[in-house]
Amino acid sequence: MVMLKKNSCFHDNLIVLTIIMFKKFILTFLFLSILTSCNFKNLIPKNNELIYIDCPKSLILLAGSKKIEKDVILSINKNYRIDCFYNTDQPDKTIFEINYIIDATNSDTDTSLLSFDFWVFLTNKKENIKIDELVFQKIIDFESIDNDIEVSQFSFKDQVIIDSEKYKEGIKIFISLN
Repeated sequence: MVMLKKNSCFHDNLIVLTIIMFKKFILTFLFLSILTSCNFKNLIPKNNELIYIDCPKSLILLAGSKKIEKDVILSINKNYRIDCFYNTDQPDKTIFEINYIIDATNSDTDTSLLSFDFWVFLTNKKENIKIDELVFQKIIDFESIDNDIEVSQFSFKDQVIIDSEKYKEGIKIFISLN
């Protein structure tokens, strides 16, 4: 009978330990649920958000709208798009993302690669002060297209970043080929 008491005591201890572990599990689960449901603005970093803003007036410079290079006529398609925004992480910088298409009129040429410059000019609203001038060097690969097509189109995307203060003062964007 003495053995029975030892086994009974062991059994009681096992039950008590199981109840304690179950309580710890429940308390941990409740604590984590409460913690994750609370809104801690300062402890958890915010996601980087893009805030879209109105874009300034933009124009294709007539003199730079077309370019002839190695018997290929390059021109800026009039259906370009400019997206203007800033990141909430850097509200002092305004970003202009320029999406444009270059039309290339093929002629009988054996040129496989063609390089050109895409220019972006930023001026004030009165167009008497140049704020910035950027040049993006581009390459067109003619090997990837069908030579039977008279006009081939190539898509490009470039970004211009300026101080938000200059944007707020008012600017105009001019684009050109060179």
